[in-house]
Amino acid sequence: MLDITMMATLRPEIVDQTLTSFVQNLFHTTEDKRLIINIDPVGDAISQKDVLAVAHKHFEDRVKVRCPKKACFPTALKWCWSQVEAPYFFNLEDDWQLLPQLDLAEMYAILDDCPWLAILRLPKGPAFHAYCKQSASHKQPYYVWNGRYFACPATQIQRSSYYGSPSLIRSAWLPEVLPLLHTRFSTEKQLLQQHKKRHPAMWLWEYGVYTKPSTPRTIVDIGTPWRHKRGIRKNSYDRFTTWLESSTGSPNS
Repeated sequence: MLDITMMATLRPEIVDQTLTSFVQNLFHTTEDKRLIINIDPVGDAISQKDVLAVAHKHFEDRVKVRCPKKACFPTALKWCWSQVEAPYFFNLEDDWQLLPQLDLAEMYAILDDCPWLAILRLPKGPAFHAYCKQSASHKQPYYVWNGRYFACPATQIQRSSYYGSPSLIRSAWLPEVLPLLHTRFSTEKQLLQQHKKRHPAMWLWEYGVYTKPSTPRTIVDIGTPWRHKRGIRKNSYDRFTTWLESSTGSPNS
C-alpha cells in the first residue's frame, strides 16, 4: 500500500494536471494507493468540493480529506503526514508536473536497501554525470552519484532535509520529525534549522535525489506561473504559511 499526501488549494485545473501526470508516470502500479488530501480555502473563488471531485476522479473512494475553514500550509502538512499508515508515503504538493515515466519499484528498493535513507526526492534541475542539485538554488547542496541514487555528502548534511518537491518518504522518519514542527513558520525552514542545530532526530537520517546521471529535469513547477498570473504571492518566503493578494496584502481566500 502507498499513501500519497497532498496539500492542495482551490485550483482544480492545476491539481488535475499534477495528478494526471503522476498517475500516468509513477502511480500506475497495481498496488493499493490512498490519497490523503488537505484542501485549503485559498486560490480561485470556487468550492473545496470542486477540488475534491478531482481527487475522486483519480482515486475514486480511496481518498481521505480535510477541508479547513482557514488556510495554513504547515497545519495542512502536519495533518496529512499524521494520517500516514503505509511504510512509505509519497509527498506531493498540488502544483508539480512529472515529465518522464519513473520506476516506483526501484525507489522502493533503494529505501528497502538503505534503512538510513529518509527521503528520495525528485529534482527540478538536470543531473550531470557525477552530481546533481535538487534545484538551481545556490543554497542547496550538491548530491553525489553513488551508483543507485544521488546522495547528500556527510559534509553538507546540515543543508539537506525536507523540501516541497515530490518525494518518496520513509514513514519511520515521521514520529521523530512531526513533534519538531509548529504552524507559524515555513516547514522547510523549520527542518533546516533543526539540521543546523544538529538535532539528533535529523542527523540520524540521510537524504537523496532519485534520477539518473546525465538526464534532464523530471518535474516542472506549474504553480508559480499560476500564482503570478493571478497576482497571488506567499505571505513570506522564510515564514510561509499561506498566500496573499499582491495588490492588497490581505489573505486570499
